[in-house]
Amino acid sequence: MAESEDKGYIEIKGEKQDTIKRKRRTKKKKNVSTKSYIYWGIAFIAIIVLAFLLRGRQPQEPAYAAKVNNNIITQADINKLSSILPTEIRGFYSDAAILDQIINEKLLLDEAAKRGINASDAEVEDTFNKLAYSIPANTSIEDVLAKRGLTVDDAKEMIRKQVILSKLTAQLSQGINVSDAEVEEYYANNSDKLGNVTLDEIRTQIRGFLKQQKEGEMLSSFIEGLKRHAAIDIRLKGYYSYCASKMGVKKEFAFYYSDNCYICLEMKKSLDKLGVDYYGIETSTGKGGKLYDNCLSSIGVEVPQLVCLNNGQVLKGWVKDSSKLGTFINECKQAGMKA
Repeated sequence: MAESEDKGYIEIKGEKQDTIKRKRRTKKKKNVSTKSYIYWGIAFIAIIVLAFLLRGRQPQEPAYAAKVNNNIITQADINKLSSILPTEIRGFYSDAAILDQIINEKLLLDEAAKRGINASDAEVEDTFNKLAYSIPANTSIEDVLAKRGLTVDDAKEMIRKQVILSKLTAQLSQGINVSDAEVEEYYANNSDKLGNVTLDEIRTQIRGFLKQQKEGEMLSSFIEGLKRHAAIDIRLKGYYSYCASKMGVKKEFAFYYSDNCYICLEMKKSLDKLGVDYYGIETSTGKGGKLYDNCLSSIGVEVPQLVCLNNGQVLKGWVKDSSKLGTFINECKQAGMKA
């Protein structure tokens, strides 16, 4: 019986020990599981914090005056070009006018690249040396450039662009001629302004002038086509009003509409009721499209759409709320007063 009791005791004791061990193992597993959750929780939070910090450090897109086919034009670019203009004419060129020239140049250079037109180092050096030779002997070209905030490399890059543009213009101008009849007609209409000279004495000059005039018209038309198909984003305030003014449009608003669009006609009634004087762009017929092609292509075509030429702000759709429409109109007019 003792043995049975002992045996029973031992068995019971063993069972208790096994139970204790199992409980300890279970507790240990729970501890490991808890630590694991804590570890991964901390890691997850760390990842989120790190991602947030990295997002904050992502390089921001620099502010720009315009973007032409992904080429960024900054205010610094405008200022640099303005600084090299002769003092006596600098005041006649607004930032918008300078930006317009930079945009045209970029479009033409892109076109030249597509056509495989370039300028060799020899051509650039030759032009630079001629420029340096024209500088008075008591100074250097480096000093002259430095006064304009330019380096020799800046000057050579400008020369390279001009050589490329001259080649492109020459290529585009092939076939442009001035007839004797055109020369004679110009002389007959302007002889009183030309002084006491005969036609034969001034024939060559007239022909050259008329050819340059034709080339200028051709180039303007060509640039207009490039703008129509380019991705242009204008951010510079005052550009749209300048561009419109250059085209003879003396309005503060441009209104996109279609005569086939009911809400466009309703929006026109609202504008007429408020006495808004706008330049109309009829999208279904193309009426007024020149302003869009030359100045507003970056805004896009959507009807109805009211564009403030003073600040480039856009109001889309039929705005039934007269107070909202009135606010937009007043802010546009105020922007024009500040310009």
